Amino acid sequence: MLGIVVVSVHARGFFFIAPDGATSRDDNHFAHISSLVELAEVPPKGTRVSFDSQTNERGLLAVNVRPTELPCTVKKSVVA
Repeated sequence: MLGIVVVSVHARGFFFIAPDGATSRDDNHFAHISSLVELAEVPPKGTRVSFDSQTNERGLLAVNVRPTELPCTVKKSVVA
């Protein structure tokens, strides 16, 4: 899926994504910093991303989140 970050709470390590074509806030997906694939920090509001959608008892989750337009230069470091 594709979407845009609509809420970014950097200090707490989470954010919300509105999928393309969303018609209400109920369509927004929660994402945690651990769901990021190519970033080391929470993306800022307005960042375009691709993601996979999952559902749990609390609602919609975004996993495997990748930026499609990277506004910052911070990338997740790989530890060998």
